[in-house]
Amino acid sequence: MQMPARTVRPVLGLSALGLLTAIGSAVVGFVLAEVYVPHVAAGTYGGLPELRGSTGWTTAHVVLSVVLLAASVGLTVALARSARRGRLSARRAAVLLVASGVAVLAAVVTLVSRPLVEWDLLAMWAVTADVDASGYWTAAFDDGVRFLFIDGREVSQGDYAPVLLVHLGAPVIAAVALLGTTLNLLQSSTAPSPNLSQ
Repeated sequence: MQMPARTVRPVLGLSALGLLTAIGSAVVGFVLAEVYVPHVAAGTYGGLPELRGSTGWTTAHVVLSVVLLAASVGLTVALARSARRGRLSARRAAVLLVASGVAVLAAVVTLVSRPLVEWDLLAMWAVTADVDASGYWTAAFDDGVRFLFIDGREVSQGDYAPVLLVHLGAPVIAAVALLGTTLNLLQSSTAPSPNLSQ
């Protein structure tokens, strides 16, 4: 069963928007994995000077993740509405709804896990707080890191690394799910209409 063109275009638009923002969120997340620097207010940790963070990249990541969530939710609602009105076969509707649901869940995971990976300071084995280190990778996998401070809490590398991998992987999973949805909808919009005269 083929969706009518007037139905498939807005649904395809939501899917494409979600795909682009998922890719953007994933790319920015991996950039932050290398360049993230926290913003720490002066005096927060024993009189350290104020540290300016990578707020531009962080803001971009938040905006992209929010748009990804909104587009994925909108896509899921539009697909459910089309399925309810009989514009999609039950099998196709189920596949598309699962894919869009995965994108919604991945967007939520990205947003919820973001504060859990934004460290404030790294405590190094040399018994000093490293104010020059940058990136999520350093915090998670550098042998010189003893533990991290996140929002004033001490966090071990062993607890931090899995959360980081989930955080960075979620938008990639969303992008894969939305790529499949977008390709499926593109195929539907370009498929020839059945010839009813035969």
